[in-house]
Amino acid sequence: MASVVQTLADLGRRRPLRDVLAGFDAMLRAGRVTKEAIAAAAPKRSWGRPRLCRAIEVADPASESPGESLSRAVMIEHHLPMPALQEPVRNERGGLLGRVDFIWPERGVIGEFDGRVKYGRELAGGPVEEVLLAERRREIDIELATGMRVVRWLWDDAFRERGLLEVLAEAGVRSLH
Repeated sequence: MASVVQTLADLGRRRPLRDVLAGFDAMLRAGRVTKEAIAAAAPKRSWGRPRLCRAIEVADPASESPGESLSRAVMIEHHLPMPALQEPVRNERGGLLGRVDFIWPERGVIGEFDGRVKYGRELAGGPVEEVLLAERRREIDIELATGMRVVRWLWDDAFRERGLLEVLAEAGVRSLH
């Protein structure tokens, strides 16, 4: 049976970034692999080695969900500037308002991937209206504290790419090429 490291190396050589990045991110976050171990699992002169090296280079354990990883893969494939991940945002008194999924400080943009798991976890404690109002309040508080614009996208936007790219372009995050 293949190890996690060997499986990631094999998939990284054969599959597009959007198909493998979530696995790389998750295994790095869980501490199950290292970038060095994945690189060592593939022969130096093997077919697909450049593709694997690119996946290793951009893999990031700070990405906390498959939707965030897919979103990042789309950003990478379309040459968007790379955001910082999971940055804490504080109010004027230093209180933590939360961590944001993506932030482009130089462009004044914060991005949030909205997946069902996030809301499902929060809904366990109350009605949907309360959860949505709390999330909207958080968004307003973050915009006021940072002076940045918060934009959001869904699974479908990331899967189909166009929706994610349009949301980001409208906020000023566009291809570098």
